[in-house]
Amino acid sequence: MSYNEFRLVLAAFPEADLTVFKYEEMGVSVLEDGLYVLNSRLNDEPGFAETTARFVRASMLGWNWAMQNPDAAVDIVLKYDDRGWYDRAYHLYQMHEIIKLLSTNNGRLNGTSYQRTLNFMSTTAPHTFATDAIWGAAFIR
Repeated sequence: MSYNEFRLVLAAFPEADLTVFKYEEMGVSVLEDGLYVLNSRLNDEPGFAETTARFVRASMLGWNWAMQNPDAAVDIVLKYDDRGWYDRAYHLYQMHEIIKLLSTNNGRLNGTSYQRTLNFMSTTAPHTFATDAIWGAAFIR
């Protein structure tokens, strides 16, 4: 996780002393964070798909604002960080790393990454495990 754990390693060791393996470049990375719902809820529960699409749209509008205003986004995080675990520099680092991740596809599931994850995790993965229905409902009007 370039936006989190890697920064903690860099705080402890000089980058020049590290050998970094980037799983994405090696073709062995797997999807991590995402929003997932049960097919039964998506297809059978009235209003669930619409509510979920609205949530996705609102979330991505928030992320898009944060990507355009990283300093202000960090100010908001720090305002509510009662524990004070990380300083401003750490949060800015995270924000800029997340910008790199989101700017490639605006948070949309990447089909190639999805298929690679299925291939890596299972040999009997279902063909209809993922859908862009919610994404389409959230952004295509």
